[in-house]
Amino acid sequence: MTRLFTRSLPAVLLLGLAACGHDAVIRGRVSSGGGEVPVITGGVLAPFATFAMQSRSRHWLSDAFVPPALALGPEVQPIQGQSVVVALLRVGAEDAADGAIDSPRSISASTTNEDGRFALPLLGGAAVGDCGLLIRAREGNVQMRAFVYRDDQDLSAVSEAVVRRILSHLVTHPGRDLCNFSVAELAALTDLVASLSRDQSGITVEDLNRVVELIEARSPAVNQLLEEAARF
Repeated sequence: MTRLFTRSLPAVLLLGLAACGHDAVIRGRVSSGGGEVPVITGGVLAPFATFAMQSRSRHWLSDAFVPPALALGPEVQPIQGQSVVVALLRVGAEDAADGAIDSPRSISASTTNEDGRFALPLLGGAAVGDCGLLIRAREGNVQMRAFVYRDDQDLSAVSEAVVRRILSHLVTHPGRDLCNFSVAELAALTDLVASLSRDQSGITVEDLNRVVELIEARSPAVNQLLEEAARF
């Protein structure tokens, strides 16, 4: 749901995080001279609640002793014990056209709290429904992203796969851009990928990102939905 930050003092962002499990309550103030600013909230979901676990190729013991986590299984939880930077970004049409987001404009940023939750103020007039709004959690070369389609959404291997597939679609369909995808279509794509990925598994964030992306790329249903969404 949308929560509001109140503005009071200039140019200071104060976030107070009071959490209780995955349904955390997030409170805060944005100082900037008066008024209220809505926020986007969500959780960063990772296998075994660990965002930056090293890949299996570097830790062969993981294969032997750590069972893989299902993409939508109970082993994938909001991250614990890590403070990961989460940013709200605006991606321009030219930036997305080559399939690699290199120069997004920052709208706001925060870090996850102890329960893996974040709150990102919609500053500068940004609003849910604007095309090209992107949430990104990143640590080193590991990242999870989601195109914004509602004001309370999680980052996961599913959302990352949707981002990758849309960017890939733009590369192979010149003339289309992120504004071709409505919030309803982004939600439908996310739901479809989630249903296809239910039984896919991996040990790390990178593992799950790869396997979910592969399943999605091979799905005729996803390709059809992309075609229909980007046609207008």
